[in-house]
Amino acid sequence: MRVSLNEMSFWNTSFVKLLILASPLFLVTSTASALGITFPVDASALVSDAVGREFVSLVGFGFQYRPMEPATPQGVSLGFEIGLAVSLAKIPDSLYTEIASTGGPSTSQLPSIPMAMLVVHKGVGNKVDLGASFIGYGSANRIFGFDVKSVIFDGEDTPTFSGRYCYTNTSLSLSGVSVSTGTHSIQGLMSKQIFFADPYLGAAFNYTSGEVAAQTSVTTILPGPGGGPVTADVSVNKTATDRSGTLFGGVSFRVPYLGARLTLEGGYDTSGKHFMGTKIGMNF
Repeated sequence: MRVSLNEMSFWNTSFVKLLILASPLFLVTSTASALGITFPVDASALVSDAVGREFVSLVGFGFQYRPMEPATPQGVSLGFEIGLAVSLAKIPDSLYTEIASTGGPSTSQLPSIPMAMLVVHKGVGNKVDLGASFIGYGSANRIFGFDVKSVIFDGEDTPTFSGRYCYTNTSLSLSGVSVSTGTHSIQGLMSKQIFFADPYLGAAFNYTSGEVAAQTSVTTILPGPGGGPVTADVSVNKTATDRSGTLFGGVSFRVPYLGARLTLEGGYDTSGKHFMGTKIGMNF
């Protein structure tokens, strides 16, 4: 049997297509061709659990909402902040290892995932802050996140300690492939505010779960008299979970009396998706 895939040119297309499409669909078509499998078929069994986990982990942790806030609360004045957060998350080597095991490329020209999100925060009393973030494109691509921070200890001459919970819901769809994840993060924060800056350190435990679904058109050439091309759909559906730990730190700068704010943050993640980012906003 001879199998041709009309989307095999994605190996030379955009980075997002490469990451989301390459591994599952390349494995399906190459394995099906070698084994002589008759289409249509649910090809999920041909995609390893490791490949599914890597893609869910990449989207869940790579596009994770990060508040970029110190332990210090917003306060009891208006206590409202709006800003734009931009970040880069490293693509781990383990992803390329799994892609290479299916016959795909072992490297990419883009080593990190860029992301920009609109972020808002509101103080609720002296101890609690609420935050939310969103970015979307079309009806099928969106990233939504929120966080709840509670001050545990706030001394005048000592550091402030807070606990924070963050959640991110990510849905991405491109060329018949969709990835959806839900990511939870439990964090501990410590910071010490001075006149114009608020440096902070934090640690987090992260958990993500999600699904990768792909469908493409495959043409099979039937041999012998009366044979000819037969087109069918090949589908892939994988669910996976992953966990990671993160150590991060940053500093938030404020322009006194004007409310302008600049935050810089970076972190080390045990899953290999280390990150760095900045947030520019106004505090009222």
